[in-house]
Amino acid sequence: MPDNTNKFHLGLCMAGSISAGAYTAGVIDYLLEALESWENVRENHSIPKHQVVIDLLCGSSGGGITGAMTMFALMDRKMDHAKLGEDGVTFMKPVTNILWDSWVELSEGDVFEQLLATDELKKGEVRSLLNSNFIDITADKLERYVKALTTAGMAKPAFAGNAPELFMTLFNITGIKYVLHSRAATTSSAGRQYVSDHRDIAHFRWSDTPYQNDGRITLNKDIKNLETVIHAAKATGAFPVGLKGRLVSRKAKYLWDNPFFVRVKTSIKIRLSWERVSQIPNMFIQA
Repeated sequence: MPDNTNKFHLGLCMAGSISAGAYTAGVIDYLLEALESWENVRENHSIPKHQVVIDLLCGSSGGGITGAMTMFALMDRKMDHAKLGEDGVTFMKPVTNILWDSWVELSEGDVFEQLLATDELKKGEVRSLLNSNFIDITADKLERYVKALTTAGMAKPAFAGNAPELFMTLFNITGIKYVLHSRAATTSSAGRQYVSDHRDIAHFRWSDTPYQNDGRITLNKDIKNLETVIHAAKATGAFPVGLKGRLVSRKAKYLWDNPFFVRVKTSIKIRLSWERVSQIPNMFIQA
């Protein structure tokens, strides 16, 4: 066979979902299993040596939550995968698999029943049309899994990129504030308008190197930014009105340094210029 050492880079974009969360998780689980198997046989001289690596995980709502799970599942070298039972139809529950535990088990109840449950109303307030407790349960499972994984030990596989990235899209209700100036204005206050951009992302990178001044929040074995991941995972599923709003806190530099927000500023017509309104150390975002 020819010595094919090409490397194929994958970016996985996962759509928003509620009932389809188990489907998305199943596809990801199968992909991880396939890549693990490929790495195990890739050194066989009778087959091509091309490599497949995952560089990016992104998504919104259920897809964003699954992306966060996948980022840490990549580092779990002991994760089991779903296997067909003897009947060839039903799957056997894996011993340790965050994707299965979160989406198939899903707190041992039907997702639609949980969405319509009324236990949140006992608190005396209505935060959303649908019950959002299942999001908290799923995020709490992820947090416990990552902490246990830290104790057991993490190891980045060969099929993960050098510095794989994760971003979850957010709908920012309060908005990221800018002030708009007209260059034709004759006074400092003339032509000034304040605007809000409600597009937002929580952007992470798995790396052992210090912050690169590019808006990517660092993730690694010390999991010091795990709380931000968990809050963002809840917030990406906070569909306005339908599901409960969430509060995400991170340093303002993770917004202003990110190329996405730089492009937002430079996309304005040449007669206008952008100025940052908020220079506070921490930016509080409600999605």
